[in-house]
Amino acid sequence: MKKIIREYYLRILKKSLKNKKICFLVGARQVGKTTLLKQFTKNLKNYAFLSCDEIGLKNFESTTDFLNYFSVTKGVNFEKITYLILDEVQVINNISIFLKDLHDNYNFKIFASGSGSLEIFKGISDSLIGRKEILKIYPFSFFEFLQAKNTKIINCKNLTPSVIQIYENFFEEYLLFGGYPEVVMSQTKKEKIKNLLSIYQSYIEKDLREYILTKDLFAFEKFYKLISGSICSLQKIDKICKEINVHRDKIEKFSFILKNTFIIDLIPPFVEKINKEVHSHKKIYFSDIGFINSVLESFFVSADKKGKLIENFILNEIKKFISMHQLLQIFKVYFWRKKSQTEVDFVIKNLEKNKLIPIEVKSKSTDVIPKSFDSFYDFYGDRVDFFVVFNKNIFKTRKLHDKKVLFLPHFCVDGIFEERN
Repeated sequence: MKKIIREYYLRILKKSLKNKKICFLVGARQVGKTTLLKQFTKNLKNYAFLSCDEIGLKNFESTTDFLNYFSVTKGVNFEKITYLILDEVQVINNISIFLKDLHDNYNFKIFASGSGSLEIFKGISDSLIGRKEILKIYPFSFFEFLQAKNTKIINCKNLTPSVIQIYENFFEEYLLFGGYPEVVMSQTKKEKIKNLLSIYQSYIEKDLREYILTKDLFAFEKFYKLISGSICSLQKIDKICKEINVHRDKIEKFSFILKNTFIIDLIPPFVEKINKEVHSHKKIYFSDIGFINSVLESFFVSADKKGKLIENFILNEIKKFISMHQLLQIFKVYFWRKKSQTEVDFVIKNLEKNKLIPIEVKSKSTDVIPKSFDSFYDFYGDRVDFFVVFNKNIFKTRKLHDKKVLFLPHFCVDGIFEERN
């Protein structure tokens, strides 16, 4: 296994050096935030790297107290520091006050990481308006996974049948264990399972106890396991309340915590014809495939489970591509469903061009145009850019009415964005 240098992220961090804003690296625990920051500092001079995780139980009375602690315990001379790197800042009480003061009254360029979104950290989001920029770190994409396996990355348009077969074999492993760096780098199946279960347990013991009362943990875990077994489904809160016997407010809180600690993703419906389209529920996905399997304690991909895992994988790869290429202000992802139950798995909306890319995910090889595309065309044909069908191994182009239908192997998500260019 070779060490992965995540160039996308490092370029964004380097670009951030040109401004004074606090650059936050956010993401789930153990997705590689600390590793990225350490790689980034190799090209920096006059920096201090402070691990807040080590001192999370200590209370600081002021910013001076905060800095003095590190001066004494780590020997840091802050008068010579240009770049201040703060790792896992969410564990420090009143960190929002210290960050604001450090930004406004000191000459540091600050990089900070946290295992969760700023919305979930106490006061950070509101107190730093205009003073921050955010970089979300994901588990390894499939192509980063291939790089870790010392496998050559080939542009999807240049794939040959033999290369597709190699990628398919790796894809089966990715569907089981996902993209957490430590898991990808593990050599054996036993090690991968052990590390995934450890990440899950760490999440329960460290992250959740920050936000969930002990008396609610049992209900939370029931909720968690329930949605793990129903990925890619509508989040019908009233139904979930009945199944685990808790109040709606609690379910909404549980969902908020899972989303803002980057464990789940809630995808909204694409709705412009409110009388004919589903608009009251979001769909549930997980941010890492391996995490789903660790919650369910199931490391076998059955035929009935595989289609859902692949659909979840496609969403994750789309989100990673959009985020890593800094396209968040251009592309938004939805699903689409008519009240008659006709559904398209995903719709990517191009905000610049007001164009739509409907996407269907099939687990097996196919070059058949889904009937759902006809329904979507009836509603939005003039705005469709092109259609996409993800399938096992067919790369092909067909036509539906006046629009192109692009068939892509599951691991060729970048093909969507190459096509729109």
